[in-house]
Amino acid sequence: MLQVQCQQAICRLLSRHSAAAMPKAVDLTERRDARTAKTKKLKSYGPPSAVKLQVLGTGAEGAPRSLYVFTTSASYLFNCGEGTQRLSHERKTRLARLENVFITTNAWRNVGGVLGALLTLNDIGVPVLTLHGPPGLNALYRDTRNFIQLRGMNVSHRSETHADFVDVGLTVRAVPLWGAAASREPPAVAAGPPPVDYFAFERTGGAGGPPLPERAVSYAYVCSVPDRAGRLLLDKCVSLGVQPGPLLGQLKSGRDVVLEDGRVVRSEDVTSPDEVGAQFLVLELPSPDFLPSLSDLNSSLDAPRLAAVVHFSPAAVMDSPEYRAWRGGLPATVRHVALNETCRGHGSEAVHRLQHQLHTIDPQLFPLLAGDDPTTDQPTDGAPCKRVRLSSEDDPTAEQDQDQDHEQEQEQEQESSLIHPPSGWDRAARHGQLHPQQERNTSGILVNLSEEHSVLLDCGEGTHGQLVRLLGQQRAAAVLRRLGAVYISHLHADHHIGLISILEARRRALGAEHRPCLLLAPGPIAGYLTMYHNKMAPLLDTFSLVANARLQLSSSPRPAWLQERLAAAGLDELVTCPVRHCPLAYGVRLGRAGGPSVVYSGDTRPCPELVALELRPLLIHEATHEDELQEEAELRAHSTTSEAIGELLRRAGSRRGRDMAARHVLMTHFSQRYSNLPLLPEPAPENVGVAYDNMVVDYRHLPRLAAAVPVPARLIDNMAQKGYVMDTINYHALVKGKRVGAGR
Repeated sequence: MLQVQCQQAICRLLSRHSAAAMPKAVDLTERRDARTAKTKKLKSYGPPSAVKLQVLGTGAEGAPRSLYVFTTSASYLFNCGEGTQRLSHERKTRLARLENVFITTNAWRNVGGVLGALLTLNDIGVPVLTLHGPPGLNALYRDTRNFIQLRGMNVSHRSETHADFVDVGLTVRAVPLWGAAASREPPAVAAGPPPVDYFAFERTGGAGGPPLPERAVSYAYVCSVPDRAGRLLLDKCVSLGVQPGPLLGQLKSGRDVVLEDGRVVRSEDVTSPDEVGAQFLVLELPSPDFLPSLSDLNSSLDAPRLAAVVHFSPAAVMDSPEYRAWRGGLPATVRHVALNETCRGHGSEAVHRLQHQLHTIDPQLFPLLAGDDPTTDQPTDGAPCKRVRLSSEDDPTAEQDQDQDHEQEQEQEQESSLIHPPSGWDRAARHGQLHPQQERNTSGILVNLSEEHSVLLDCGEGTHGQLVRLLGQQRAAAVLRRLGAVYISHLHADHHIGLISILEARRRALGAEHRPCLLLAPGPIAGYLTMYHNKMAPLLDTFSLVANARLQLSSSPRPAWLQERLAAAGLDELVTCPVRHCPLAYGVRLGRAGGPSVVYSGDTRPCPELVALELRPLLIHEATHEDELQEEAELRAHSTTSEAIGELLRRAGSRRGRDMAARHVLMTHFSQRYSNLPLLPEPAPENVGVAYDNMVVDYRHLPRLAAAVPVPARLIDNMAQKGYVMDTINYHALVKGKRVGAGR
């Protein structure tokens, strides 16, 4: 009884807080106009007073690799690995001023986060974004418009290398570095059915873009900071008799002036010497084939100005004699930063902090993360983690000229830390939502069918990183080696953007024993994956596609080869059904022969087709919205928490219904408006649980899921900070007592 009262009290408190925090409808046109005006104002101040480089992703296994460059007037991103936007959110690195993304090579390790970033930038009202990089990069957004919804945001591609990109804060020269001849195997799968528009709104065609080069190409970026004019020395102006007024402005701008008595005051006599802008290089040689092209960089580098080199090249290339010799020829003052697979750490302290809090309540449901320890990362030189600063001195007057919002952003950036890289049946659940947040990632659920077989249900951005973070690199590789199938419920971006990363990581883990993974997904995904194979990197050898529609109960008998492939993946039982969301959205029931099964809804409104799958013993159902947002749930074809619980359980009225009903319901896919915990109906049923990131559920743990509903200690801390009082120790004892009682 006390447990129920505790849950009800938390839900009531959260309801008040959630209602106050509900986002208001925003006109993106007005927001884009405001962004444009603000950017224009900042750039009108002239060259920036400071340019800083921040490593967002280290490039470690499962971690993104990305470099963020910010100035007092604009921001730039070099490479955008999968999970970049989640780290930028935690590091308080605002992407609102981001208008240019520079990609070194067309590989998923560099572009995996672009699609997710486009969705985020579109939502916050960024009007334009230019992707700089090799030919073929434009296909990343042009050929994914069926499931990437960008209304009003202008995305373009710039692959030219004959002219520099010039902005008020940075001048970037793209230097093409050439490798061996590019080769693509002929497509191994058919293009599938015609493309389906998953957002059902009008679209226009796009240009095909520049032709692909016959040789593999990587772009190196030589970035130059504009020179800063010398400061006006007021004491000298006073001594020479220059009166306050427009003459001071003319002297500062470099023009000589004539005083009333006829004397000429030269600008160079009353200003300090100009400050020469620094230069830094962003470099990736994907393979040893590119080493001979290193000499192509020499004519673009200004050695006295060169301050830093950011290496995205793999360790095997950086350790080669040619690369070492080239690096040794650079000035000793140049700082080198390596972002590749030899780095350690994923850079997310918030994930570890939350997992530690959850672990104190139930160590089995919430094991400590084995992947990395964010407190151990140190730079190669052993110094404290600091950003690379490229301006030799600061101009306090320039910062005073910025608006208040800009000053607040600088304070946030200075306070945030930088990850500077050094040289039976159980289920690991990641809970999902529309966009990754600091505490929660997008959809992805790993089902361990046996010691030899696993299957992945949906694969949102960052799924591979979550797997490495939870299990560690070696155990994650072992899971990938036994991964027999990946199931994609539908083709919205938050459910499959992480697929390519998983397929490539699985190929690396298997090595010479690599065999294709069974991909169960809507048929049109073939076009997207074939595009990546043809325009970016080989991929078609990593999967065998089976359309979800072929796995329905009502479908014709399955061919023998399909039954054999399913059995080889450990899927003795697998049935799909159409659900009520977007075109070609499916739910699924899967399991081993004679063992328990699991039903996964994907995204859907409550529908009888899903109930007909026989939901026992576990139903994983989306619960995007709370009950007060019923109208929005219907509009967007999602379910509320009460619908996820009650609509399905109420069907257990008859004997057959009771046989088909779920014994336990695990809710997932919560809207990003809920930073910690969704609201549940009162009282919450005893067999209903809430999924959290890095939650591990054994079949024996199912009765304990309800005790973990109001679980996060961080939630209690947040409530205490807002004036809510609760005895945390008694609360923990209460939940643990419930858990112990359920386990007897």
